[in-house]
Amino acid sequence: MPTSVINRNVFSQVNQDSGSLTFATTVVHKFSDPGEYHGLLHGGGRVVGQFTISVGGRNTSDNQEEKRIATPAGLAQEEGGEMSEMQGHRGSRHDRLPMKVDIDLTNPQPSGPPDDECDCCEGDTSGAFEIEAGGYAVFHVPAGAAGRYAVEVYKAGKSGLGAKVFDSRELGESDMLAVVLLRPGTYSVTNTLTAAKAELKVTYPEKIARFAEPVKAHCTKDAITPGAIKVQPTQGLVFSFETPSRIKIELVTPEDRPRPPRSPKAGAVAAQAGETTKASLSTATTKGKKVTRTIQLRPRQSRPTQ
Repeated sequence: MPTSVINRNVFSQVNQDSGSLTFATTVVHKFSDPGEYHGLLHGGGRVVGQFTISVGGRNTSDNQEEKRIATPAGLAQEEGGEMSEMQGHRGSRHDRLPMKVDIDLTNPQPSGPPDDECDCCEGDTSGAFEIEAGGYAVFHVPAGAAGRYAVEVYKAGKSGLGAKVFDSRELGESDMLAVVLLRPGTYSVTNTLTAAKAELKVTYPEKIARFAEPVKAHCTKDAITPGAIKVQPTQGLVFSFETPSRIKIELVTPEDRPRPPRSPKAGAVAAQAGETTKASLSTATTKGKKVTRTIQLRPRQSRPTQ
């Protein structure tokens, strides 16, 4: 029989920080300019990993082809209705590059498809993620994984690292931050670089929640809008930016409700079990002498309904 294991990281990582990414936070950065980029992954105050992103150039024919594929008719013409350019693996230099790449911060290395699917990565040992110019890198931590990470990306220079183009500790106009919170309660949302604040309410789930569209928030120099945000547990909250920002979300007042009372039927069964236990001690008289005997009785169990 399979054994269920509770991952305590899901419940222990309540507060979130865009400069210290966990499984509950995802950062997206847009790469507009072609070229080679080098990334540094920080964890525990030191560099724990490196990766490379190769951003290809666009031309007019590529743009026209992407517009064709983006139409319903174009989607129908693709094999199986799938858009190969949105795959997260490296393709042949002759193929159109993907517009999105997912980078797992616990293992920031590109992974191609199984060998029996295609040979697009055969002979390519560059170890670089590849996307088209104008595409997006999605930096994330797998669900339940421990650790907090920060990411820096530099444009490759003639001798080592060039200009810094991205830092998860200082998000900008080309970035988005997605957060998913589980614990109901009231949170404070602070942009630590501008001191702007907002209030976030994670509602208590009265019933099984259905899929809900992400809630959007926007950070300007003076404010976070809306100032009062409300989401359901597991509902996405997406931040966009027009000023350098680092977002911290901290629990202020948890909403931990007591367990609901047991049903009357369950209470009656418990009371009956208590009376049976009391009856386990009985007193008898034998030849004028008082003798106490212990009688072990099992509580009567309710029969399963047919």
